[in-house]
Amino acid sequence: MRNRGFLEVLAEKIRQARLGEPQLLEYEEGDSFESAVAVFRAGPFELKVLHDRGHEFLELRRADAVGDYVDFDALSVVLGWAKVEDIIRATTSSADEPPTGPYWRIDDALARLSGNQEKVTRALTPPTLERTLRRIDEVQRALAGDLLE
Repeated sequence: MRNRGFLEVLAEKIRQARLGEPQLLEYEEGDSFESAVAVFRAGPFELKVLHDRGHEFLELRRADAVGDYVDFDALSVVLGWAKVEDIIRATTSSADEPPTGPYWRIDDALARLSGNQEKVTRALTPPTLERTLRRIDEVQRALAGDLLE
């Protein structure tokens, strides 16, 4: 396991966000040293963290759910915490010069999640889930369109 430090950092950040004691469910390293996927169960959520070329991305679902994870960036737009422009700026920033240090996107996501667990849980629970997924799809199409331009 090349990225033990990555897992330890993530587990500590999840603890600091008071989401519960993180339980590692899955870990997979990519072909390059710079990529990995870790899935943790923490409190009411499963958190899937993707590390790719110096950037981290968070996906999540309810811990008792089966099925796809949702993109936290898109969910942030749906819940009114961010705008599409904010996500584009964050995902296209240079890995050499992150805005506020390493793992800053994960820190931001975990802080939002920690303070809004009930709101996120409602958004990911039927019957609200179907509406949330439709809106996430709209956001992802908007992100794809803006990133391609």
